[in-house]
Amino acid sequence: MLYFAFALKFLRRARLIYRITDFYPEAIIAHLGRKPFLLRVLERTTWFLRRRVDCFEVLGLDQTDLLRCGGIPDDRIRVARDSAPVPITGRESPAPRPPTLTGRKVLLYSGNYGVAHDVETVIDGLVQHHRTGSGRFGLWLNATGQNADLIEQRLKALAIPVARTAPVPLVDLPALLAAADVHLIALRTEFSGIVLPSKVYACIQSKRPILFVGPTTSDVHLLCTQAGVRYEQVTPGDSVAFARALEKLSGD
Repeated sequence: MLYFAFALKFLRRARLIYRITDFYPEAIIAHLGRKPFLLRVLERTTWFLRRRVDCFEVLGLDQTDLLRCGGIPDDRIRVARDSAPVPITGRESPAPRPPTLTGRKVLLYSGNYGVAHDVETVIDGLVQHHRTGSGRFGLWLNATGQNADLIEQRLKALAIPVARTAPVPLVDLPALLAAADVHLIALRTEFSGIVLPSKVYACIQSKRPILFVGPTTSDVHLLCTQAGVRYEQVTPGDSVAFARALEKLSGD
């Protein structure tokens, strides 16, 4: 998209305001964990063009830091946060929960569960919660994505309570979020600043507790800390802390 926009800037001699949601090719590099030659070339070319953008609109301070590290001056960066896709008051009537989670507290993951989102901490933490803890929570995946498939399969194989449903239409999102006892947001450390899970805004507005498996450098942590909602943060890889957080939240 940047390449197309920059071509228009050149042809029309226009001022280019570029709104970034996710950073590419950085997201691909973070997923691979390495920089093949072609990606190194693409990354350098992308930064060459970024330094010639007149103004950036970014989703958060983590993205601001990333642009600064790339040589973009502060006067060309403007924070323009997203919002929930539909109005949410936090007083909505909850949607019905999956029958398989009857009698349990519900840890809800809604949306896309893709390569940027932590998997192992969530699985191992839920296993510990059920093997050595109270086992009060079940996971509801109202989600798509390859990691949603992986988590569902592995938890079922381990006999950990999990329910999987298709994402609801936007009009039904407020009721879905109201059905959660706790919202789960997950982000791999290497994606901090590169990807910002947009679901955080709707989760905050639902006024339900939030469990974030992700780094404190992400604006997810900043937004949840400032929001005044019940909030627990767990560093990716620390499944013991994840299980401990579930125990804390199970008493709420």
